[in-house]
Amino acid sequence: MELRRREVWRYLGYHGATPQAAEQQKIEMVIAQMEKAVTPRHIYLEKLCSVDGDGVEIEGIRFSSALLARNLAGCERVILMAATLGAEADLQVRRYQARSMAEAAIAQAVCAELLECYLDDVCGKIAQEKAENGLFLRPRYSPGYGDLALEAQRDFFALLDCRRRLGVSLTEGNMMTPTKSVTAFIGLAHTCRKGEKSGCQACSKQDCAVRNWES
Repeated sequence: MELRRREVWRYLGYHGATPQAAEQQKIEMVIAQMEKAVTPRHIYLEKLCSVDGDGVEIEGIRFSSALLARNLAGCERVILMAATLGAEADLQVRRYQARSMAEAAIAQAVCAELLECYLDDVCGKIAQEKAENGLFLRPRYSPGYGDLALEAQRDFFALLDCRRRLGVSLTEGNMMTPTKSVTAFIGLAHTCRKGEKSGCQACSKQDCAVRNWES
């Protein structure tokens, strides 16, 4: 799992600039400590899905989202995936918060990138396996993203049984704990769509502080 320093810098607000040497040294220190603290794990299931213009249905459960439907257009099956960096990552971030909010901010950025890199690795392996059967993976799409309500987490968790299988649960506000966790729909299609937008470029939130305008 190769962490991309420039992505960490972007999360910290550098937007293409390079941090000063002293700041880079601090970032590297936090990276080293967080890499020791995290224990990445994931689970996933492959399900049949039905897609129409404004939503997706999986095992009788409807997820209302035109953007998710667009992402999964042409897919008859979808992967439901959840991943976490583990409880120790949260504990380490809280230790930073108790002594330095600057270091805590770096730790949050590092965790975001570690989780993204881990998912990229996992999805890369799945993509290789599925390619043997002529299937292609669509970009990851998560509850709370675009027009898919965060409340969709409840049904997503029920379908994947995240609490029992991964040790990740939901708060009353539908936030995950451990907090360094993510869920995602990943469509399986028989065709590869060229120029597929993903990440920041597929998101309609234009005023996001960490938006990557170069991707």
